[in-house]
Amino acid sequence: KKGSWKYFKLLEDNGYQCYNGTKSKNNIFSFDENRIIHYESCRGLEAWSVCCFRLDYFFNFKYGEKKAERFSLSEKKYNNQDLTNEKRKLIYATNWLLMALTRAIDTLYIQINDKNSYIGKLVCEYIEMNKDNKNIKVYE
Repeated sequence: KKGSWKYFKLLEDNGYQCYNGTKSKNNIFSFDENRIIHYESCRGLEAWSVCCFRLDYFFNFKYGEKKAERFSLSEKKYNNQDLTNEKRKLIYATNWLLMALTRAIDTLYIQINDKNSYIGKLVCEYIEMNKDNKNIKVYE
């Protein structure tokens, strides 16, 4: 895509060397380096560690798209009941989240901006239900 990721400068100012793969085709990495790859879409992407920034904003954005209202419009689900407009929008936005959340091979980092958002509440509920799980770490 055109332009550059807005967090490149912040990372570089904090000592992380950044490489914009959309502007150069040179492979400058060695096997022991970390790569940060920013994608607007995650289809086909898999990585050892994946960061999902502003997950609640992303969900709200997808929920509000016009396509969300038409999602599965002709399908009947949930015991053959017609899907309501609200349910279709939730399923549409959730499908997009699942695409992003299932890209990590090993570690998934999630950033939530608003704990009181729909997704923020779900993530907090999940953390509470799994508070004894040593693999879940919360940073505030």
